Amino acid sequence: MKKVFTLWVMGVVFVFSLSQALALDPVAPRSFRSKGMLWVKTPNPRKDIVKAKRLKTGEIFTVTPGKIEIVPVGRYLVQVSMQGYEYSQKVLLEPTERTDVVVPGYGNLIINSHLPGRVVVYGEKSGQWVAKFPVNVLKTLPRGHYEVKIIFANKTSVTKPDIWVVTNTTRHLDVIKE
Repeated sequence: MKKVFTLWVMGVVFVFSLSQALALDPVAPRSFRSKGMLWVKTPNPRKDIVKAKRLKTGEIFTVTPGKIEIVPVGRYLVQVSMQGYEYSQKVLLEPTERTDVVVPGYGNLIINSHLPGRVVVYGEKSGQWVAKFPVNVLKTLPRGHYEVKIIFANKTSVTKPDIWVVTNTTRHLDVIKE
């Protein structure tokens, strides 16, 4: 009985080793073993434009958001153009595997003021400006933490730190300057 069990275990190990040598997924057709699947989710799939650039060859593939695309395996730079912003992420596509890219959501910011002026939004971590727009105008921004500076026509300014923009919401900030 012990010999039968040992032979059975050795047979299972052999079959498993053989299947690993043949392909990552031995059930997949040979033509599919050099392909991977890419799925991209964006905030507005009907208007967002997605391109996947294969880093090794420079090939560019157009990707439809929300649809699984079959592309050759390798490293890619996924670039998304949306709502006046660009988003990019590097990904590795493995044979017969699905790789998901989920683009962060967007929210809105409006600065209400009785005085004319302009708004400059800075990324809280990076310190670099993210957007510039007039007061009393609704602006769509990627979700995140921001520092907002309002510069009035008379050259005075107000800075508001720690402003959150949350996905699918509108943040209203009232600024009154005497």
